[in-house]
Amino acid sequence: MYKYFTELAEWYNANAVAMHRSIFVVIAGGALILLVPLAARKFLKKRISEQGIMLLNKFLTYGGSFIIIIIVLRELNFKLSAILGAAGIAGISLGFGGSSMPFQCHQRLFYSLGKAIQAGRPNKSGQQYGICLFHRLAVCAIENF
Repeated sequence: MYKYFTELAEWYNANAVAMHRSIFVVIAGGALILLVPLAARKFLKKRISEQGIMLLNKFLTYGGSFIIIIIVLRELNFKLSAILGAAGIAGISLGFGGSSMPFQCHQRLFYSLGKAIQAGRPNKSGQQYGICLFHRLAVCAIENF
């Protein structure tokens, strides 16, 4: 049992600086990931539609999370080329499995950027009228009247 604690202590002493940097990056980056989308929402609320703000917030959150993960992995001496290569192969295999999905994602993205359906705006579909309660990339909830 003593052997394991000494090995753990040696590993920690060898990697203490990298561990402290990684913890700092996670804490500071997490705070930025929370604050930047809130600031963007506040400053762009009157200039961009609700769907545009939602897309921008998701882009900032996911992009910031990806950057933090890459920084932490590099700090801990992981081989990013192997990880990204495996992720690329998995992405290609999933892409062949759902070949119509990329078209649908682009269609939903451009559809949501349009002004046709917005939250709170009345819409007509055939003989039915309704108000859009909320609109996301894949879902639009409409209350009929």
